[in-house]
Amino acid sequence: MASASNAIIQCTSSSSSSFEYDVFVSFRGEDTRNSFTAFLFEALKKQGIEAFKDDKDIRKGESIAPELIRAIEGSHVFLVVFSKDYASSTWCLRELAHIWNCFQPSTRHLLPIFYDVDPSQVRKLSGDYEKAFAQHQQSSRFQEKEITTWREVLERVASLSGWDIRNKEQPTVIDEIVQKIKKIVGCKFSILRNDNLVGMESHFSTLSKQLGPVNDVRVVGITGMGGIGKSTLGRALYERISHQFNSSCYIDDVSKLYRLEGSAGVQKDLLSQSLNETNLKIRNLSYGTDLAWRRLHNAKALIVLDNVEEDKQLNMFTANRNNLLRERLGRGSIVIIISRDQQILKARGADLIYQVKPLDDTDALRLFCKNAFKNNYIMSDFKTLTSHVLSHCEGHPLAIEVLGSSLFGKDVSYWGSALVSLRESKSIMDVLRISFDQLEDTHKEIFLDIACFLYDHDVIYVKEILDFRGFNPEYGLQVLVDKSLITMRRIVEMHDVLRNLGKYIVREKSPWNPWKWSRLWDFKDLNIVSLDNKATENVEAIVHEEDYDIEKDSDLEEDSNLEDSDLEEDSDLEEDSDLEDYDLEDYDLEEDSDLEDSHFLPTVRVDALSTMSNLKLLKFRYAGYEINYSGTLTKLSNELGYLTWVKYPFECLPPSFEPDKLVELILPKSNIKQLWEGRKVIHSFYRSEGVSPGSEIPKWFNNEHEGNCVSLDASHVMHDDNWIGVAFCAIFVVPHETISAMAFSKTDGYYSGFSDIPVDFYEDLDQELVLDKSDHMWLFFFDRKMFIFKFHLQPKNLGRLLLKCDGRRKWKESYAEVKKYGYRWVYKGDNEQRKRKFGEIEENEGMMSEEGRKDDASSSQENTINLDLSL
Repeated sequence: MASASNAIIQCTSSSSSSFEYDVFVSFRGEDTRNSFTAFLFEALKKQGIEAFKDDKDIRKGESIAPELIRAIEGSHVFLVVFSKDYASSTWCLRELAHIWNCFQPSTRHLLPIFYDVDPSQVRKLSGDYEKAFAQHQQSSRFQEKEITTWREVLERVASLSGWDIRNKEQPTVIDEIVQKIKKIVGCKFSILRNDNLVGMESHFSTLSKQLGPVNDVRVVGITGMGGIGKSTLGRALYERISHQFNSSCYIDDVSKLYRLEGSAGVQKDLLSQSLNETNLKIRNLSYGTDLAWRRLHNAKALIVLDNVEEDKQLNMFTANRNNLLRERLGRGSIVIIISRDQQILKARGADLIYQVKPLDDTDALRLFCKNAFKNNYIMSDFKTLTSHVLSHCEGHPLAIEVLGSSLFGKDVSYWGSALVSLRESKSIMDVLRISFDQLEDTHKEIFLDIACFLYDHDVIYVKEILDFRGFNPEYGLQVLVDKSLITMRRIVEMHDVLRNLGKYIVREKSPWNPWKWSRLWDFKDLNIVSLDNKATENVEAIVHEEDYDIEKDSDLEEDSNLEDSDLEEDSDLEEDSDLEDYDLEDYDLEEDSDLEDSHFLPTVRVDALSTMSNLKLLKFRYAGYEINYSGTLTKLSNELGYLTWVKYPFECLPPSFEPDKLVELILPKSNIKQLWEGRKVIHSFYRSEGVSPGSEIPKWFNNEHEGNCVSLDASHVMHDDNWIGVAFCAIFVVPHETISAMAFSKTDGYYSGFSDIPVDFYEDLDQELVLDKSDHMWLFFFDRKMFIFKFHLQPKNLGRLLLKCDGRRKWKESYAEVKKYGYRWVYKGDNEQRKRKFGEIEENEGMMSEEGRKDDASSSQENTINLDLSL
């Protein structure tokens, strides 16, 4: 198949749509009507080729009937079947003469077929043709001029390229003729080429390059998240290239057909379409399997199986003959499977898996304008709001179409007020929800955690948290990748519309009662919970790591008042000019000034945290503004594994807090004086960031050294897949001469030098303790990658910690006097030990006294650390 990579996807433009018929066949009825011509008409019909057929036997009389004249003039391709007695029919000769008058090589095609006559006899008018013309010459009914025209036309048509089918198998020749005609009129099947489907051409181009020449049977998988355009691409591809195949089939919803009729229904639909037999009767799966084995043998077929949700839905042949199509179909065949689940495509041995990506900015804009404005340009008053919509949709076609259609014909004020609610449009959620509903319960929980707070985080960190949550992340994350719900390279990413879906699912049972949700991520919802102070035992995670959720909605409401917008009219923004170079960044809203300069200072009452007995994750990490905390924190959940609280407002953690399961403690810029009162037992706690008062290195750090120079050789752990990083603890004081270097304002910038380990003195240290020259404990963790990059065989000083810039843009150095430090190589096994230890404690908790638990903990110091941080 020459140049298959181009021929498969592309086709030349054609004016076939202007013709009434694809084919007109000229033949002498008595010679071929009940044999070759009958079979030819049947083959054309099976391939959807419209051929004019003289069912009324109107080829009678001396002149050509008006119906035939219209049929000839309205046909794209002419087939002339020359038989021995063709020239004896003056009716056929007049028909041929009119065909020649209509024949134009640039737009129409004339193909001779020599049925039972030598082509040279037709060209030279010898043999039977010579005899026929001798009779015409003797007849007084025909003028010499007309006879001369017939002679010339016969000679010219017989000289064209065609088929001499004498002594050849008719089925083979007919198939060849049909394929030739399909190539000529084929683009009439590609009507989607001109129906303004946005983004299709780029998909065709990419898929064509990836597919390459097809000289065997190829299985192609098309995958992607819900609503991304998989089915649209599959249908457009089918309608564009199906004419290149002898047999074709498109099952548009395999999942639904399987639910209604089982494997037999899928099998019957495939065979009925592939064999082009509408009333095909299949007794059972075995009969259908045998039929497919015989009838599809060596057939060049295009088969598209859309919306496959489970692998078993493709088990349509008996005895596990899953490769029957690949084994029996002919060279050049393509089987396309469309599914959200990549694992199905891999299980079916797909030669190519094509991931449908979101639309680029230009195509996203085109699609939105098509739906929101019914134009190819943006109406000037809506430029900023359009940018908001497209930023949210992130190139997702379904979201763009639904939001655009919903906003069509509405004014600017409506747009601003509607955008927030439209983000969770039911028509979008219903499509996306299908993939979520197919997940196992544990994988649903992973999806919701990522949607609500773990997206855009490092893969290793996400796995660590999910592992702590008991969700088997290695397998679970791959399931989500296979189902196109996340992408996972160095960072775990999730499309914005899927994040909306996850949040929608968390809220849906009690949309107005956030204290009943399992996760809280929005400041407004947290504020409701904190003010109502109701029982919140359902809450397992509170994660607030950005200021977006506080500012976003107010931004949209402000934009709704753009009726008097001063945006310039741009009537020249035409499809073929400005839209091609349109850049969404040109219309992005500029961020408002820092909230620190605003009169608004959000406040959170923390009393409700004391009622959250199942809380496992608590992260308050706001950026760019202050948060006020009020109330009293009397308890923290003993289930807490991750605690991050920027500017923690209290001097210690609640006395009743038992940090048995604590993995990570990060309290930067806080008011903490000591972590807790008295002695606490912590199991395999291996990450903390920031500085707190302290003078002793916990025993968990099993390598302790004096001084401030760190030089570690990681060679012995570099090839250990279980090694995940190094935990450090340094005890230091701040010398008097450093105090003056700390006297910068909050607006001063700072730069963490790469030569040493950075700590922001101004933010992290307790000023009063610094003045008293009290010891501080600095806990920090370097993951495997960062340690190798910064530490391996590279001596580092734990003294010169930060370069900070004052208002005059001059760099000054802050440093500390490190007295001693400790470190510990951290392995995945440490986490496993922690989990096993938790299990032992939980199992025996009812039988053990408080003293008993302390005794047990003290007897296993290799797995625990005893932190006595009281002053």
